Amino acid sequence: MTLCLLVRHAAHDLVDRVLVGRKEGVHLSVEGRRQVAALRARLQRFDIARVQSSPCDRAIETVALIARERGLGVEISPALDELDFGTWTGRSFGALDLDPRWLHWNRARSRTSPPGGESMQNAQQRIVSHLQHLVESYPGKCIAIATHAEIIRAAILHVMNLPLDQWSQIEVPLASITRLHMHSGTRGVITLANEMGVA
Repeated sequence: MTLCLLVRHAAHDLVDRVLVGRKEGVHLSVEGRRQVAALRARLQRFDIARVQSSPCDRAIETVALIARERGLGVEISPALDELDFGTWTGRSFGALDLDPRWLHWNRARSRTSPPGGESMQNAQQRIVSHLQHLVESYPGKCIAIATHAEIIRAAILHVMNLPLDQWSQIEVPLASITRLHMHSGTRGVITLANEMGVA
């Protein structure tokens, strides 16, 4: 069994205002750094063997200290990157709410994609493949993985065998931890999703 701790990145100044996507140069805010301190406390009880992250700055910054305290580096993996939102990247949510394509995508993510971007099916395939690789490569280990809400949702929907169009039922708060106990050849088990409290 491999324990995968899926950590959503902490807050930045554009949260809830702009669809950041893979936009570069987005760093944690003061609130985000406070969330990282709380996250450190929640992760103390885990014997983390490896720390991995999306290439996005906000994800790397979320787990950098956690890795450093354990004498580990942060392994950057494109498989953990944010969904590619194509031409929607950097647009405000207010503007997106006026775009019929945005409304359609949020109603039917299994059948459409952001313009010039990545489908949820592709995002799900890459995170699931990555998790399966970790299970095969690091049996019995605990791995902390900093990534993004849509990627965590995709993984949870796969494990729960739910359709992608049910994405809105999966809450993934900032700096939350979703624990997946993964066994080789199985979908895995979510033992505690979106943990926020201090242990």
